[in-house]
Amino acid sequence: MIKSLIGGFAQIAAKPQVLIAGIIATIVQFAIAYLTIEPLVNLVEKAFILQELPNVGLIELPLQFYRMYFAEVNVLILALLASMIVQLWLGVTIARFANNLRDGKKGISEALGFGIKHLGKIIAAIVFLVFVAALFFAAFQAIVWLSDYTIELSIALTALLALFTAYVYVKLVFFIPIMGCRQANVHDALAEAWNFSVKKFWKIVLLLVLVAVVAGIIELVGSTIAEIPGNETAFIVILAVFSIIASTYSALVLANYYLNHEGEHPKMFYEARQRRKSRK
Repeated sequence: MIKSLIGGFAQIAAKPQVLIAGIIATIVQFAIAYLTIEPLVNLVEKAFILQELPNVGLIELPLQFYRMYFAEVNVLILALLASMIVQLWLGVTIARFANNLRDGKKGISEALGFGIKHLGKIIAAIVFLVFVAALFFAAFQAIVWLSDYTIELSIALTALLALFTAYVYVKLVFFIPIMGCRQANVHDALAEAWNFSVKKFWKIVLLLVLVAVVAGIIELVGSTIAEIPGNETAFIVILAVFSIIASTYSALVLANYYLNHEGEHPKMFYEARQRRKSRK
């Protein structure tokens, strides 16, 4: 774990070109944010400031809210999906870069091309994530409906749903690095990520906490430095630079942890499938 955490900084220092992927992702994210400013402002002003909301119960509220602000919500949904694609592309690209460094192959240029080439798999991953999110949302809606009858049970079920969500996240958090390192499709990457966490669950939890803390410190340092020039443009640029470093570092740590420990877990579903394919 320590090797992975330190290795993230070492790789950025030795190969700063890895930040190119983060720069590209940040530029695209800024473009997405710029295009969604107007509908977002309109939605916030009407729904949350002027309180123009459908007069219905909690169960009917999401659907009626969507109908009432159809255009604005659709723009925000498309922006969210585009942003998710960019973030997953960054994770796959950085994982590929880390894998290339380990194997002594080409660096960031090949990784960038790899990420673009596998956009289809990334979109498939988005479809899966949206499907899972819909299931969890449906479960939450059912709990909200149940709260009309028994508030104590609904609170307990909400807590259980939150814990289960966190559990699934930890079990599957490595599926994006696996897509980059192993060129696996979504199904195989999910299966391997689930198996990879066997006997490592709490170590992965600790790793995620440490990565979040380090990334937070990086961004805090960036925000502190950004205030020094006293210039708005410099402030934005410095914040963006440190945000790129933080996101790149986080992706590198996850990829390195998988690469450092991939031989310690049971035989993977993905590896078994590859052997079956080679025998045909």
